[in-house]
Amino acid sequence: MTFPESEADGFPVVPAAAMSVSRRRVADALVLSIGGEVDLSTAVLLGDAVTEVLAQAPAVLVLDLTAVTFFASGSAR
Repeated sequence: MTFPESEADGFPVVPAAAMSVSRRRVADALVLSIGGEVDLSTAVLLGDAVTEVLAQAPAVLVLDLTAVTFFASGSAR
């Protein structure tokens, strides 16, 4: 996952440490592990990661939020 370099693209600059996304396969499931803060500045990046994984049509998709330290309700869509 890459983060925007500047606000010129219409996205806020998000420090890489604000949120992390990793993926792993467990049997037939694809697990996305999210860590850090999910807020308005990182929600687009999380949405992009989920969209990218869904394009692979996994049998099961698991969002592991155990390492999330903050989740703003406005980030959910």
